[in-house]
Amino acid sequence: MRSRALVALTLFAGCGFEANPGKSIDAPPGTGDSGVDAAPDPDAASDGPPPADAPSSIACYGSSFGRVCLSSAPTNTITLGTATTIDTDTSSMCALTFAGTTIANACVVPAMSWTINARYTARGSRALVLVAVNAITISTNGAIDVSSSSSPTVRGAGAQLLCAGGTPASGNGGGAGGSNNSVGGSGGNGSTGNGGSPSSTSGLSSLRGGCPGSPGGNGGAGGFGGGAVDLIAGSIIVNGAIIANGAGGTGGPAGDRGGGGGGSGGVIVLDTQNLVLSASTILLAQGGGGGGGSTGGAAPDGSEGSSLNPGVAAVGGSSGGNAGTGGEGGTTGSGSNGGGANGNAGGGGGGGGVGYLRTLDPSFSPGGMTYPNFN
Repeated sequence: MRSRALVALTLFAGCGFEANPGKSIDAPPGTGDSGVDAAPDPDAASDGPPPADAPSSIACYGSSFGRVCLSSAPTNTITLGTATTIDTDTSSMCALTFAGTTIANACVVPAMSWTINARYTARGSRALVLVAVNAITISTNGAIDVSSSSSPTVRGAGAQLLCAGGTPASGNGGGAGGSNNSVGGSGGNGSTGNGGSPSSTSGLSSLRGGCPGSPGGNGGAGGFGGGAVDLIAGSIIVNGAIIANGAGGTGGPAGDRGGGGGGSGGVIVLDTQNLVLSASTILLAQGGGGGGGSTGGAAPDGSEGSSLNPGVAAVGGSSGGNAGTGGEGGTTGSGSNGGGANGNAGGGGGGGGVGYLRTLDPSFSPGGMTYPNFN
């Protein structure tokens, strides 16, 4: 296996952050991050604090895709042995960054090395960035999860609240699915209006989460897109899972209304020159299913993808009868279109498109189950 050290750039003006040097963490911290942080407010959007003035010497990590700068090289090791949820807006583990940092609106958690043996879940308006001077290792029982969900409503770390483009549903048509690496599905037509159309795809030039689905006409809310996570390390070894799936759209409320579109898949970036995947690796940035259109009573929500069934599409909600069924979320490409109504009923929401899997290792060997493929 190739072994390459991650180089810390020591400058005399630029960037840095407090990394709690010398602190060894063998389990999640006992305050603030040992269990579930306060639930994020889905309507809140925070750009986070601006980079602080730099100390006299700094250490920067990353690549042309994105860089974070620290006040000094981290010396602590983090071994995660129990399931932990971090709120990227409020957690004390989010380090202060300094001028020279190019990754905006992110919670940066640094260490000399990371070992993840349990599920590490991140929620909130800011993306998650894990930095290791040496290695980040995710065991077969470990996972990093920045996915969103519709029930309960959860915003994965860094999922976007709004993405430009597309056409909203009219009348009781279904909402379109969110777009990212691929387009979401169109909403199905309702009995009194047309389904929404999705926005176009967007390139990935900086760290950001996925796009939400659009709401159904007089109906269900669109699902959040998947969140965003960037791992920066000398080597990254993934025997477990990293998940950034989009949420399902909400089904149309009672009264013949449109279903919401599913959220797109999010973004997973593996910034290393030494990426090691195995047969047990699971990397997911799938789209959420569209919410069902309603006829009479409320319609079911669309579902989300799962690491238990990687590559299986998130299904759309369906209330049967004359109402349109929600479209499936994308696994390798675009989300499916929502179904149209066949009478006095709402259209189904479109499924969300897939997000991005990206690595900076030009010679890595693919392995495991990755949906979609690296791009």
